[in-house]
Formats: sequence, structure tokens, C-alpha cells
Amino acid sequence: TKEEKISVDEAKKVFVPVIGIMNSDCNLSTAEYPIPANDNSIASIDYILNELTSAYQVGLKTVKESLAEKDAVIVNKEEIKK
Repeated sequence: TKEEKISVDEAKKVFVPVIGIMNSDCNLSTAEYPIPANDNSIASIDYILNELTSAYQVGLKTVKESLAEKDAVIVNKEEIKK
């Protein structure tokens, strides 16, 4: 639709990557991250959003654990120096 095109154009102007749930009648090249799916189906949208949310939470947990491990290593190195 016209509103969607305006949104995509505005995002591209400020270098924001576009993620889009797109039907087969859409031009997939308009989004950096197209997700081919039925964008009129509540079940499709719900499934995709749940998967994205889950992946984000896993990634966030992984980053936090990695940072905690690095902090523990730094603390241990400081204790060794004493």
C-alpha cells in the first residue's frame, strides 16, 4: 500500500534495515530481510513474532552470559596479581 511504501522509503533514508512479512505478490527486494509468509493470517504473524521474540531472548541471554564470563576472568586475573 501507499503507507507501506512511505514507511519503507523513510527507513531507507535513515539506513534502518527493513524486515517485512511479505506475500508472494510483493516485491521481496524492497526489504533487506523479507519473510515470505501470509501477511493476512493472524496465525502466520503470531508464529513469526513468537520465533523472533524467542531468538532475541536466546541471543540476549547468550550475550549476558558471555559478558559475565569475561568479568569473571578479569576478576580472577586481578586476584592472581595480588
